[in-house]
Amino acid sequence: MRILQNPDPALRAANDECKKFLDQVDQMHVLDFLSYRLGMLSRIIDRGTEKRLGNGLEIGLTETRLLSFLCINSPTTIRAIAAEMHLDKAQVSRAAAGLVKLGLAHREADPKDRRSATFVVTGAGQDYYNKQVVFARRGQKALLSQLDADEYAALSNAIDTLLAYGVEKSSKKK
Repeated sequence: MRILQNPDPALRAANDECKKFLDQVDQMHVLDFLSYRLGMLSRIIDRGTEKRLGNGLEIGLTETRLLSFLCINSPTTIRAIAAEMHLDKAQVSRAAAGLVKLGLAHREADPKDRRSATFVVTGAGQDYYNKQVVFARRGQKALLSQLDADEYAALSNAIDTLLAYGVEKSSKKK
């Protein structure tokens, strides 16, 4: 492997800019941390989403997201859902129980492991999802209208990079 003695000036300048940017972290206030700002943005977006869910059913945001997942991944287990959605198994279990109680999903024995259960979306669950996804897409369109195509592409790429980093980092702890 050949080590570059004199890298491209543009690459060297980009590396210098990156170092300057990272040095600024030492001076950042905690409220300016990316994790804090992303968490705040997520909560604000979630509040708006929860308001749009006001539909007479006792279904929260976690249940709605689980139902969406089940609509494309039925049947599946709590363990598989928790792993794929990066949620706590107890949180998924409570949400799944709520969906079952409302008749939007049902529970059945896992044919591969009788100690486990699988969850399947019901016809009523699919109907509910089909109605709600219209509102969800409307909200997504309003949110994304705040960005131009280049900003969205850059944000999406950055999120993918940070998600990959986070998943890798959390899997190494186990």
